[in-house]
Amino acid sequence: MADLAVVAVVIEPPLSATNSLLRAVRSLVAAVGPGCAEWTPPEQYVAPVMVLEAPSQAAEALTERLKLAFQGIEECPAQLGPLLMDGHGRICSPVKLCGENAPSLLDAVEAAARDLGFAGTATRDLAICVGSIVASLEAKVREYLSGLADAPLATWTMAGMCVQAPLGSGPLARVRFVPLKRNSAR
Repeated sequence: MADLAVVAVVIEPPLSATNSLLRAVRSLVAAVGPGCAEWTPPEQYVAPVMVLEAPSQAAEALTERLKLAFQGIEECPAQLGPLLMDGHGRICSPVKLCGENAPSLLDAVEAAARDLGFAGTATRDLAICVGSIVASLEAKVREYLSGLADAPLATWTMAGMCVQAPLGSGPLARVRFVPLKRNSAR
């Protein structure tokens, strides 16, 4: 039997969106204190679309299927929402795909995985986790987050998705970037 590994299709925010997340985290830390959460390193800021347990060589095969699946799908606008608590003890920023092709994009990820024989569903509740709340400070974090304006932290044109797999025994890392069709209006 082949070695199984975690393979993920993710949305990586651009540097400008990552910087917006970091500013929001710094504001939270200033208001509540640095020990209010165990923070996710910024280089791991991604919004998982689909996570699969698959043979270790599946990342390359999935990349090739996604290239085919994305051929006719154009880039779409993406938006980071304000920080919130996700109900699982995490501080997250929701990611909203705003284009009319967003549903077909997520369907294409599912179809690519299905074509390779993997079961799974692309999440429609996309979010980037920036930290896990320290239980003793949950009430203070919740109070701070409830006072935030309901305004986007950042917007960008999402040009594609990334396939991630573990490199050695470390955390998931980018294996390949799979581009979408360039938007003809740009």
